[in-house]
Parts: sequence; structure tokens; C-alpha cells
Amino acid sequence: MKENVKYFLLFLVAASVAGGFRFVSDIPNFSPMLAIALFSGIWFSDKKLAYGIPLLAGFGTDLYFGLHESMWAVYLSFALLTFIGLKYNQNSTLLKSIASITLGSIIFFILTNFSVWAFTPYYPKNFTGIVECYTMAIPFYRNTLVSGLIFTPILFSLNYFIISISASRSDVKKVEI
Repeated sequence: MKENVKYFLLFLVAASVAGGFRFVSDIPNFSPMLAIALFSGIWFSDKKLAYGIPLLAGFGTDLYFGLHESMWAVYLSFALLTFIGLKYNQNSTLLKSIASITLGSIIFFILTNFSVWAFTPYYPKNFTGIVECYTMAIPFYRNTLVSGLIFTPILFSLNYFIISISASRSDVKKVEI
């Protein structure tokens, strides 16, 4: 039990660093949050922890940066990516995780920009408005995708680090490359 607490605390530190990254990055949508959501599903069999870590890290920083009408889309994206991670739970690979983070970036792009179009006054509520909204968001998508592709391998490395310091533990999930 003591080892589980240590493992949880190490991952909580990683999630806190991910949330804290939002405070130091000036690049819009460049964040490890989607990678954290995917790996929460991969690392934790306990669904409360798997869904709770990315949602807590996201909400905690949103309290500082401000709550907004598109939060539901952001958190739904986190939850969907965590769900994908839970499905891969025991047999995740780096390739599957890269495909998942790419899919998660697309889901995030579609949901959050739909929300911006539908629930803010920035774009007309017609076909031209939604096309304009998605077109204007393309640079943000690039940042989301690139950050996912950078932070996913970093989290794989963290996973291997956890395994190496916990070599005698049978409950730590090894994610294969």
C-alpha cells in the first residue's frame, strides 16, 4: 500500500508540473494536458484517478486563468482521451499512444472550436462562421498536436523511470515501445 501512495504522489507531481506548465508557456495551446489525460488512462486502473488527475490539473489552472464557456469542450476532450488510455491500459505502445494523442488533438480541435463558434459572439452562426472559426484555429491545432507529440514520449520516459525505481513492484504498468 505504501508503494501505491508513492507511485500516486509521483504521478500527482507530474500532473502538477503539467498544470504548472500553463503558467510558464506563452505559446497558446502548447501544453502537456492531453498527454497527461492519455497517460492517466494508461497508468491508472482506478477510473476515479484516471479521470480525476487531468480534470483536476486543468480545472485548478482554469481557476487562475479564468473560467469560460468552452470549458465543457476542453474537459470532454480530456475525458475522451483518458477513456482511450483506459482502453489501451495494459497493452499500450508508443505508436498507439502517438496515434491516440493525434486523435485526441483532433477531438480537442473539433470540440473546442465548435464550442467557440456555438457559444460565443465571435463568429456568425452560419456555415461561413463555422468555417471561419475552424480556419482561424488551425495555428492553435498545430501547437496542440506538437505539444502532444513532444510530451507523450516524455511521459513514456517518466513511466520507464517509475518502473526502474520500482523494479520489484508488480502493479506498475510497463508501457511497451
